[in-house]
Amino acid sequence: GGGGGAKSRADAVDALRKAHGEDHGLVLRICRSHSQLKSTARVVSSIVDAVGDGMRFDSVTSDSSPWGKRVSIVAGAESLGDAVPCLSDIGSMGGGGGGGGGTRGGGDSYAAVALKARKILLQESLPSIEQRKSRALSVAKKLVELSASEDPSAAGSLPEDVLNFFDENVPIADIVFPLLGSASDDDERIALMELYARKFYRTQILKDFVRDASGGTLRFTFMAKGSERVFSSTTPVTSMTDLTRIMSRSMSMNLLSSELTQSESEANLLSVTRGDEVPPLTQRTGVVKMFAKSSDLEDAANFETMLSSFPSFGKDDAQCRAGPINVLYVIITDESIENTPESLDDLAKKCESLLTPFHDGLKKADVRRVSFIYGLRPDADVDVYPMPALFTYRAQLNYREDTLFRNMEPSWAYLLDLTRLAKNFSVRSVATRQTSTGNIHVYRATPRAAALQKDRKANPSPRIFARALNYVQQFSSASVERMLVDALNTIDASASSAATSSGDNHLFLNLVSDTDSVLDPVVVEQVVVAILKRHGERLSRLGVAEVEARLTSRLSADAPPISLRMVASNPTGYVPVMNTYVEAADENGGTAGGPGLRLLRGGQGPLGGRGGNPGGGGRGRGA
Repeated sequence: GGGGGAKSRADAVDALRKAHGEDHGLVLRICRSHSQLKSTARVVSSIVDAVGDGMRFDSVTSDSSPWGKRVSIVAGAESLGDAVPCLSDIGSMGGGGGGGGGTRGGGDSYAAVALKARKILLQESLPSIEQRKSRALSVAKKLVELSASEDPSAAGSLPEDVLNFFDENVPIADIVFPLLGSASDDDERIALMELYARKFYRTQILKDFVRDASGGTLRFTFMAKGSERVFSSTTPVTSMTDLTRIMSRSMSMNLLSSELTQSESEANLLSVTRGDEVPPLTQRTGVVKMFAKSSDLEDAANFETMLSSFPSFGKDDAQCRAGPINVLYVIITDESIENTPESLDDLAKKCESLLTPFHDGLKKADVRRVSFIYGLRPDADVDVYPMPALFTYRAQLNYREDTLFRNMEPSWAYLLDLTRLAKNFSVRSVATRQTSTGNIHVYRATPRAAALQKDRKANPSPRIFARALNYVQQFSSASVERMLVDALNTIDASASSAATSSGDNHLFLNLVSDTDSVLDPVVVEQVVVAILKRHGERLSRLGVAEVEARLTSRLSADAPPISLRMVASNPTGYVPVMNTYVEAADENGGTAGGPGLRLLRGGQGPLGGRGGNPGGGGRGRGA
């Protein structure tokens, strides 16, 4: 439906006649119904709103609507979940999605209702907001009890239910500010900050939490865990047999692993040289400070008190020789802002100006980056509690904003491989979504003129890059498929604001785990291929020309972990191609431009010979 000219209407009627045979009455009723499309769309939109409001309401944990509206008429209905397939069908209407194009005529009516359905599906994929709030608050109370314990052994370990909360990767970013607002006392607020820090620094070794509840300050120390092993770029790895043979040489791999850490990966965000990186096994300090208003930071005494939480502040010889290593979070609790590009840009400039008088103090405190976190006003259409706004200012940029990583937890930024895009594309953030599987970031990427000059055949049109990050305890087909579906829903819901017409969209899935499972790369590849085949039609409709999945695994229980990447593309539009790569370090340790990639299975793929530059985005990927 939704065709534009007379020819398309005739084609649609002809298709209906073929589909329904001699039932001319049914064809006539469908055509008459289509003539009332706008009014029908309004009715369906109202029904979708009621279903969405009903899904947001949790009768188990709340006796009133959690967002201050009248409770939906269908709230609490046992069959409410049965509406999900119908919402999926409605969400698939509206045409072009990420691949551009759209529909004409009635297409706008379809698209508006479809977009609303897709947003509700994204929200529905999250566990109940009230249940998550209740559970997070329970964990925070446990942390309060732990901090008050006089037993030294208890203070250094976490209860099992707290560990389970982190292992299950319960989404909390959207509920942090509501919980801070409803916290019963300062101890509970500091515990919520500790909960935030422990979740987003789960890939690090954490210790020495110091809580100053009355001052609204949390301090902790962290250190990078050992990273996955990578190969030398000169090591011959051309098959799974070669991979197994090399992995048996665990001694050489262990030596190589000590040279590359997660903290070095973070340094890659700015393509710094090896001498600028944080050395492995360096103990670093993180400070989280809460202020009611941004204006509180204009008081030099407040700022200096905050910096005094860092051990190196005020000590001339205490700075790390490798440069700044510490991190600072400033959380503004009593201000909320509109979620518009203009409001975010204005606030980012304001935060930068707040830091300007204190650059010398930040350097004395060895602060590597400062992150400001603000609550956003809810989107009336879908988000009961939106993701917070997050601005990061790095010492390497003289404490100017790192705009590529806005609204992204900086401790996770290196996991999204965004610097690969920045080399050849001008990148603008379009949307950040929290789902049951993790966070998904959508970017609008326009090829740079210099990149187009190098490759005259490259597609100059903007395209979508989606980066999905998920922490998993155990690799499974279901976890990969859920992650893919959430990412496709996010692309679909963000396509209109991305305003692209290219078919060269790219999706990157990074499955991160605290434990490295023993996996057969061949089996993993088969699982990924089967999932992509099931969703092939939707990938094509959204213009996704390339899907890349990354995960870390072991070939045996006593083998060191390695990072594998599987890249599926369809360059001809007819025959999908899957290539599997293993990450490899270059002669300089792999840290200057990220690890290279060695092809294991498949022909000359999109990464072959490209040394760490995947993700160009399908056809025309040279840009």
